[in-house]
Amino acid sequence: MTADFFLLPCCGFRFYPCLVFFFAGVKYGIAISIILFCDLAFLVYAHHRGIVPPNMFTGTDVLFFLYFGAIVSVITILLILAALYLSFQKAVQKSLLEANRAKNDFLSGMSHELRTPLNSIMGFSEVLDREYAGELNQKQKDYVSYISASGSHMLALVNDLLDSAKIESGDMAFSAAPVNAGQLIASSLQMFQSEAEEKGVELVYDADANLKSLTVLLDELKFKQVLINLLSNAMHFSPQGGKIRLSGRANAHLLCVSVTDDGPGIPDEFHELVFERFYQIESDNLSPGSGLGLSISRYFVQLHDGEIFVDKTDGHCGSCFTVEIPLHLPLEGAP
Repeated sequence: MTADFFLLPCCGFRFYPCLVFFFAGVKYGIAISIILFCDLAFLVYAHHRGIVPPNMFTGTDVLFFLYFGAIVSVITILLILAALYLSFQKAVQKSLLEANRAKNDFLSGMSHELRTPLNSIMGFSEVLDREYAGELNQKQKDYVSYISASGSHMLALVNDLLDSAKIESGDMAFSAAPVNAGQLIASSLQMFQSEAEEKGVELVYDADANLKSLTVLLDELKFKQVLINLLSNAMHFSPQGGKIRLSGRANAHLLCVSVTDDGPGIPDEFHELVFERFYQIESDNLSPGSGLGLSISRYFVQLHDGEIFVDKTDGHCGSCFTVEIPLHLPLEGAP
């Protein structure tokens, strides 16, 4: 053997870092690391046994190659670990996406399945309440009222879950069209007239005169759902004999709607948290709910490029939820 035979693996050391960085995959990284280790081991063995001429390499040269090879080996191992980490991270992310998709599909399917019998319960409750099947005594009317109220509550929970699943999956449709703002806001308040009378809560509608002829670009169903959610919360937390005020203001650029109640109020530190999914403030009169109403409302408002926020009322108790929607159409009657 000549000394030239041993120059090939030794000269190849200068290319090993390039090869390692080029083949950063696990398979190639391990292969190159093994080749490098074998070259180093053979070089040390050959020098120790005197196969390599003594004047070819000094002890310093061998140490240099050993240290250099060790550094490259460490770099190779780090690259292998990085590749493994990235591969694991991608696998976990893919698994989470699939699990989230399966969860949304399950919620969507179950919501649709539950709505069918609930609609039947609500429909037959209305038939009984109107006494189409015969006259009811007072106790029977009370029972029918309980069934109807529980069915309405359950249907609201199912609708919230369905909306939440659509939002997460990105399947929530948005269709804006010209809408009369005054009629939309007033009709939302009228839906709570009967409940307010039963609870002894006063409903106050305070709106600018120009809202009656104000045309805005909205998704009517979604914006009305926002108002219903806010009014429903206000009705729930308002004490007997309390007051709920629905206010509407508009100018050439902004539609502002506020729902104010005189309930226990919301501490400042919870003003942002109440809009998070499944978040509910502890309260003595807290009813079982989904904790999704305000989160869905915020999403619907954001679809309109608007904002929703909560603030304290002018007094010492109560809350004021405000929705601000930018106006994208020329308005009639706006100052």
